[in-house]
Amino acid sequence: MLLSPSQGSAGGRTTVSTAGSLARVTAVKFGDEPAAVGTHAPVSVRVTHVPGPGV
Repeated sequence: MLLSPSQGSAGGRTTVSTAGSLARVTAVKFGDEPAAVGTHAPVSVRVTHVPGPGV
């Protein structure tokens, strides 16, 4: 799975796009924290991460 960008700030609010086979994705998390899902398609998901260290 491709992530772009591969990291963001600890303050959060970085928009991350993923690409791959994502038809069955129901949630996205950074560590234990849920991401805010902006768009979702079978081959891409665009999310915004919450403040914190993530993974």
